[in-house]
Amino acid sequence: MAKKKNKAPESKNTMKSSENSTTRNTKNKTKQKHSAKKISTPKLGFITDDRFKKIVGGTIVIISAFLFLSSISFVFTGQHDLHLLLSDPDTIDTSERYKNFMGKLGSFCGKILTHDSFGLAGLTIPVILALLGIKVWNGKMLLPFGKTIRFSLWAILFVPLFIGFVFHDADETSGRIMLTCNDNLVGAFGANLLRWSMFTLGWLGTLFFLFVLFGGLIVINFYKQ
Repeated sequence: MAKKKNKAPESKNTMKSSENSTTRNTKNKTKQKHSAKKISTPKLGFITDDRFKKIVGGTIVIISAFLFLSSISFVFTGQHDLHLLLSDPDTIDTSERYKNFMGKLGSFCGKILTHDSFGLAGLTIPVILALLGIKVWNGKMLLPFGKTIRFSLWAILFVPLFIGFVFHDADETSGRIMLTCNDNLVGAFGANLLRWSMFTLGWLGTLFFLFVLFGGLIVINFYKQ
């Protein structure tokens, strides 16, 4: 009988030792998994570093200033620089210089933002980039971003059409619309929009369309319910 009583605590001790071994194994496995995760995941803490934010934000601001000055300069020097950009580099005179403030690269960027796209309204793109750069720099938005985007879209639609509508001439025989101002103020988008509006709506309809756009800007931004 005594031998039977001694077998019970021995079985309990073996159960406890087996449980302890299983818990140790599970702990070791979890530690190995966590260590593997720490090794495999790349460190991206530099993104939240203030120095990295200032470098990125300052770079965006500098790029936006470059684009802004390039676009303004191309409005006045685009007639000369466009000839250099479109000419064959083998036949071009090397003594000719780009008149853009930012050189050849500035003339190329100004051509894209003004002559090839939105004319004078293309200046809104560097302004939006500058706002984003300042936001990354110090976490503050100088202007309401939503209103800035709405005003930029309105300016892209209204400003080239208005300038082209004021400074244009229509051939009576062919009906061709010709701009009498600097093409870089209107841009390709504004010229095509003017031709479409004059052909579809006519002179008076285009005038009404401009009034609607101007009135819509006032109502959206200044009218409060």
